Formats: sequence, C-alpha cells, structure tokens
Amino acid sequence: MAAVPALMIPEMLARVNLFFLICILVYIIFVALFWDYSIDDAFVTFRYSENLANGEGFVFNPGEQPVEGYSNFLWMLILVAVDLAGLPVYPTAKWLGVISFLLSGVLFFLFADRYWHKSARLAAAALIACPLTAFWAVSGLELGLYSLLLTAIIILLFIRSKWTAAVIPFLIITRPESPGLVLVVLMMAAFIERKNKSIDKTYLIIGFAVWLAGTAALLSFRQMVFGYLMPNTFYAKSSFNLPAVYELIRELHFFLPHIVLFIIGVIKLIKNAKDYGLGLIMAGAFVIQAAISIFADPVMNFKLRYLVAFFPFFFAVAFYVLSEMKDKKAAKIILAVSFIFLISPLAETYTKIQKEKKIIAAQKDLIEFINHQPPGIWISLTDIGRVPYYTRANYNDIWGLVSSDIAHKGFNPLMEYSRLPNYFVFAGTKFGDKLMLRFGRERLINKVVGFPLTYEYIKTAAPENKDLEIDGYYYLIFKRNDRAVDSLLQSISIILPKEEYRIFM
Repeated sequence: MAAVPALMIPEMLARVNLFFLICILVYIIFVALFWDYSIDDAFVTFRYSENLANGEGFVFNPGEQPVEGYSNFLWMLILVAVDLAGLPVYPTAKWLGVISFLLSGVLFFLFADRYWHKSARLAAAALIACPLTAFWAVSGLELGLYSLLLTAIIILLFIRSKWTAAVIPFLIITRPESPGLVLVVLMMAAFIERKNKSIDKTYLIIGFAVWLAGTAALLSFRQMVFGYLMPNTFYAKSSFNLPAVYELIRELHFFLPHIVLFIIGVIKLIKNAKDYGLGLIMAGAFVIQAAISIFADPVMNFKLRYLVAFFPFFFAVAFYVLSEMKDKKAAKIILAVSFIFLISPLAETYTKIQKEKKIIAAQKDLIEFINHQPPGIWISLTDIGRVPYYTRANYNDIWGLVSSDIAHKGFNPLMEYSRLPNYFVFAGTKFGDKLMLRFGRERLINKVVGFPLTYEYIKTAAPENKDLEIDGYYYLIFKRNDRAVDSLLQSISIILPKEEYRIFM
C-alpha cells in the first residue's frame, strides 16, 4: 500500500479532531436532555456525606451505629468536601459527573493513541457520543470519576510510568470491586511484560506494593469502623442470578457490532501481543467488570451501570480491528454502522427518564407530607434515596442498603414489622379499595398478622391531579395506630417468653 503523503497527515488529524468536537457537542446535548434525571441511589451517598460533614459520622440516621450503606467511598469523601466548602451537594455531584466523563474522553483521546494505537481516538469519541454516558454523567453517582481514574491508570500502564502507583490508592477506594480489579490489571500487565521480555518492571513492583498497602488499609478501616470487610451494599445486593445475566445481555444488544469487533480484536491482540499486547489489559478489565455485573441485583444494574466507565476500553479494542483492516472502504462503512448502533439506546433511555419524572413527582408529594410531620419520626421505606435526603425523619431501609440486619441476616418481614415505625410507606398504587404493592418485601410485611390491626392506610403520595386507578409507581402511606400497638404489645408480653418479646421492643 502506498504511503500517506506527509501533507495529508495534518488534514487527516484535523478531520479526526473535528469529529471529536462534534461528539462533545452531542454529549452536551444529551446532558441537557437528561439533566432532570438522577438515580435514587445517589441520594443515599448525599445523605451520608452531609451527615459526615455535620459530625454525625458514617451513618444514615444520626445517632445510629455506623453502616457503610454507600458503594463509593472516595466519591462520598469528595462530596463531604463539597458540603464543607458551602456548595450544594446534589447539583455539584451532577456537574462533577459530567466534567469527569468529559475529561476521561479527552484524556483517552489525547494520550491513548500516542502510547498504544490510533483506534483510541475513535474510542474516546464513542464514549462521549454514547447517550448512556450522558445518562450516567448526570445521575449523581461516581461513574464519571471512576472512568477518569481507570483511563488514567491504563494510560500510565501504557507508558510504563512509576506514577501508576499514585492513581492506585484513589482507584481502590472508588468502588467495592476496585481492589480486585486493580490487582488483576497489574497481574495482566506483569504477564504481558514477561512475554515481551521487558527489562524495567519497576513501575509494576511499586504498583503492587502500593496496592497491597492501600487494600490492607481500606479493609482494616472497614473492619474497625463497620465490622465487615466489604460495604453493607455488597452484602445487600450481590448474588449470582439469571435475571442479572438477562439484563446484561439485553442491554449489550444495543452494541452488537462492537461486541463482534471486540471479540475479533481480542484474538488479534493475542496474536500481535508484541506491539499492542497492553491492549489486552483493557479487554480484560472490561470482561472482568462484565462478569462482576451479573452478581449485582438487576434492579441496580440497569443501563449498563457498572460497565459504562469501561466503555473507552471496550470501544478501543473494537475499533482496533477497523484500524487494522486493509479494505478501508469496508472499515468506514462498518464504523458508520457502529456509531449508528451507538446512538440506539437513546429512545429507551429518554422514555425511562420520562417515567422517572412521574416517580420523582410522587416522591415530592411524599416529601411534602413527611416534612409536615413532627421531627424525629421513624419511617420504613424501600426507596431510601431522594425522600430521606430531603426530609428530617429517621428511616428503616426495607431494601437493606443501609440496614446491617437485612444485608447479613436476610430479610424477615416479621422483624421489619416489629420495628413499629410511625409510618410504613410502600411503592404501588390504589385501584378502588384494593391496594397494589410493587415489591415482594412490602407485600410480605403487609401480610404479617398484626399489620392490618396496627397500621391504617391514610393516603397515596402521587403527582398532582393523577388518577390513582391507573397503574403507576406511587407511594401508599400507612400510619401507626398507637392504641392498637399498645394493645398488641400487652397481648404479646403475656403470650411470649420475655426473650422472644424483646424483638418487638
């Protein structure tokens, strides 16, 4: 093949740079389109960060024992600093997410191709242009920060820099799975260096040492403060389940061309390990995270939540194949098709956000109701994010994210009922006189023998002027009848032995 004339190179680079700028514009449009969305989970971290900033400690409810009910330690600490600086936590978290994902793309665009392969520029553009990136950027979660740190460590590994060790401590405290992921990445880098007969492995030796010290410090801290080696959320929502596998496959079908190219890319990288073998680190990191994803509850894992931070690596390996194709015309056609598929999650994502707005409207009605109640009341609730963040009440978490009992001993409807909060709030709707509850745990609590005697349905929190006869995601409020509770407790104290009676006190 004839060499590319030197005068054409600046022109080609200019076209690539222009395309990346267009992708940034698309990203900004998607961010504006999705701005009203914020996942409910994010508000759990917001509440923890504000409690810690106020001197309450690592607690969801002030005065309780510490429970690590967040999955993003570093992100929570950053938001503590945000709160102490006098900035509003919620919008600042959204802006930090947007900026972090953008910086991740820019960093990958500027450096990954210089030290690895030219396909990295297309991968950076794909990350920025994908609607799921903007969706998670505005969610309030740590995913943008995670993507930025992952991109930084991959590039530092490419250039075999001793500064790799400087990123490792931050990365291992970003997500619960980070320590294991970093260890595997370092092991893969060591294996590839051995195959390539690299002489200077000082950067890896320092990296392993920092990983060991940082992981030991993190686990020791958790054991001392919370009594467990992993966050409470890990125990509450981690278990292998087929619905999670189905959800992962369903979401990945939007990226079918990229998956095919990714598999071919891995094979090519294995064959060409001497020149581009470090690309296998990116492929391995993506595959490992995909495997981890199927151990998370599918409710928590929608929209490739745990994989979006790894998109640059996924796309880089996929586009590596196109960059190496001899038939450039065919490569361009496949690339165009892949970018069309890249945008395909847009309609479903936008529809989800519209549904989410209705749920948020119902939550606002519930928040207004709770804020008119006396301070210090207790409420048992499944959606433990936005509502607790904007109210003064204390909460029992039916889902178990901030409940050590549920996470470690399992859900027990009798135990949750025996907490006897001032209010139970269940997700669901109302058809005439029939109440339809959304979650199985709520239905089990509602079926406890004493529940109908001690709790009375009083109202549904829903968007204004909404017909409750239409199936929806509203909030059914049950108020405790104190006279009935007193009568029930007196009866139980007579029937049950003292040690069994204590669970109701």
